[in-house]
Amino acid sequence: MIKGREIIYLSFFQLILFCSCGRSEQYDISERPKVSNVVELQDWIQNNQTKLINTRELGGLELRVKYLPSTEETSSEFSFLLNIAPQKQENLFAKPNEFFPSNESKMMYWSSGIQRQLTLITDKDTIPCTLVIYENTGNIRNDLSVNIGFSSQKTGHKKFTLVYDDIYFGLGRLNFTFDQIINNIPLIQPSN
Repeated sequence: MIKGREIIYLSFFQLILFCSCGRSEQYDISERPKVSNVVELQDWIQNNQTKLINTRELGGLELRVKYLPSTEETSSEFSFLLNIAPQKQENLFAKPNEFFPSNESKMMYWSSGIQRQLTLITDKDTIPCTLVIYENTGNIRNDLSVNIGFSSQKTGHKKFTLVYDDIYFGLGRLNFTFDQIINNIPLIQPSN
């Protein structure tokens, strides 16, 4: 089920991305399934969790990317939640890092520098990251979470690959591919 925090982030992403781009080219949404309310959409998302999440385990870390569906019919924004968790009990932010030695440099990377390391590749386009929001939890949690937003004027893609070129942990280029699921998410169409 969509958590309250994800709904707030998704709404915020949609507002920011809606204000930051034009809408010159749209795709035909008539083929997408329809639901009549948000509860039905949440049920669909819950039943399709495995298709919305892509996970990699590398270098003692679990990297999890979750696609956060938009509820807008004409949305050309794509939102994801990147979560990086240690396989051992250790705080990733507090852990020493040779590339980012100070807390300030770590904070700068996670709150803005990571944006340059993220792209969304589709079958038609390469889209730069337009927005990142780092969830600063300090020493409360061991993982790192970043909300990621992309805005594209072209839609109707069939394959989406979120590319994270990791320089923080030295993992290199990581691809998280989502096939077809993004174009098959139901639209809310209230019944009359």
